[in-house]
Amino acid sequence: MDVSLNKRGKAKGFTLIEMVVVIVVLAVLSVTAASAYLNMAKEARIATLLGAKDALATINYQVYTKAVLQNQQDVNDGNVKNIDLDNDALTTSLGTLAS
Repeated sequence: MDVSLNKRGKAKGFTLIEMVVVIVVLAVLSVTAASAYLNMAKEARIATLLGAKDALATINYQVYTKAVLQNQQDVNDGNVKNIDLDNDALTTSLGTLAS
């Protein structure tokens, strides 16, 4: 095993202490990065769910507005009528024309 020597006669390379310090610094950085990534992933999931909730709230508000315009907002009597959402005057049930 040939080790190169510099002008003063010392071997070139890193000492064990230097290598350990570098490994410890890398470990600290990786733990910090992993923590930040997991926090970002959690916040992204929460933002997705909040967006879906707001989309459903908007759809609910639009359907209720259509029901009010068609005088069908109160269906407590059990006589449920169809709310015409697309203003085509056709009675549809689950996406198909009702007979």
